[in-house]
Amino acid sequence: MRERCERMPMVRLIACCVFAGIWALAASAEGAVVGSPYANSVLADQPMVYYGFDETGGAVAVDTSGHGYAGTYAGAGYTLGQPAAYPALGTAVAFPGTDGPDAGRVAVPDLSTGTVTAFTVEFWVRLNSRRNQQAYYHTNGWQAGALHLFGTSGTNAFCLQSNTPTDANLDDNTQGQWHHLVFTYDTATGQVMQYLDAGSPQTYTFVSSAGVPFDPATIGAWYWDGGGQWIRSLDGAMDEFAVYNKVLSASEVQAHFDAASVPEPGLTTLLVLGGLVGLKRRKLR
Repeated sequence: MRERCERMPMVRLIACCVFAGIWALAASAEGAVVGSPYANSVLADQPMVYYGFDETGGAVAVDTSGHGYAGTYAGAGYTLGQPAAYPALGTAVAFPGTDGPDAGRVAVPDLSTGTVTAFTVEFWVRLNSRRNQQAYYHTNGWQAGALHLFGTSGTNAFCLQSNTPTDANLDDNTQGQWHHLVFTYDTATGQVMQYLDAGSPQTYTFVSSAGVPFDPATIGAWYWDGGGQWIRSLDGAMDEFAVYNKVLSASEVQAHFDAASVPEPGLTTLLVLGGLVGLKRRKLR
């Protein structure tokens, strides 16, 4: 590549260096996930599972964490390819808020973690209504350690079975607007923290604390065994869902929120950066 570039006229030299620079950037990123500033910020904190919900078809919700926990779009009425909170976040998945035996939802597999004693659940959500008990994320069943996150009559609820008390009702969600929600929990302190749009966290302390096994779960609905149907269906949209086996710090939450509004670099920017890298490497040689 170097010998060919040295014998070329300037126009061809620039084109050659641009190509060489882009090739070098791609080669250096091999094995890494290259995405939006938001995705890179999330991945830097090593989530157990991360769904960007950027699919426009098919039944697979891709897990970009690298751990292989792909989700499954199921039921009727969910809609892919919906506008996200910011253009750089790609697209979102919308749910109609209709209960029944075939409600739209995303099935999340067993994360095979054992019992997790400190964790964070993060996502973006837009509610179309303030109806009672709209499912964000529910582990299937109501056994010890079952985790249920939902919006209920304008508040956000963190519900963990085998704790005293069971529920923590936290900050309000404004109807019709996108919000960044982060729930953290640590059994060592029994403390739940909720961040709404990276603001000051609301805290709630359980008297007794149970860990969470992160068994198979569902986004957007909850299966009621007694009624044989899906209930608590989400009337709204969900995006950028991630689970971590640690408590994110306030600075990490803020970094994720801030990264959402940072646009992805355009093609022109990538070409210029690639060309600069190529020219620099040629000078060093």
